[in-house]
Amino acid sequence: ERIDSRLAQFAELQQSEYKLRMELDSLKNKEIYASVFPEKILQSSQVHEENSRLHRDIRNMKEERENYNLLKIKLEDSEKEVKTLKKQLTDYHSFKDQHDSLKAELKDWETVKSELNMSSPLSVIS
Repeated sequence: ERIDSRLAQFAELQQSEYKLRMELDSLKNKEIYASVFPEKILQSSQVHEENSRLHRDIRNMKEERENYNLLKIKLEDSEKEVKTLKKQLTDYHSFKDQHDSLKAELKDWETVKSELNMSSPLSVIS
């Protein structure tokens, strides 16, 4: 049992060593690549910067679209409010015209009434 556990530990160590060697080889290859093709590394960083800029631009465009949609909703609400206010104003003017007309009619009736009162037999007697 003790030998089995030691063998398992040894196998784990071998796997770890293998992974570390692969990682080391990968790093060495990257270092060699960078020394042989430095312009490729530069291009890669430029591509990364361009990618970052494009992502930033996309994010800004999304924010602008959201702001546009909010403004569009506010504009629609304002247009509805303007229509309501115009209708109320029209109703007010109609009511005012009707009121003025009734007021003029009342004045005419009062004039007729006063003329009738003056020409009535009671006013002649007094």
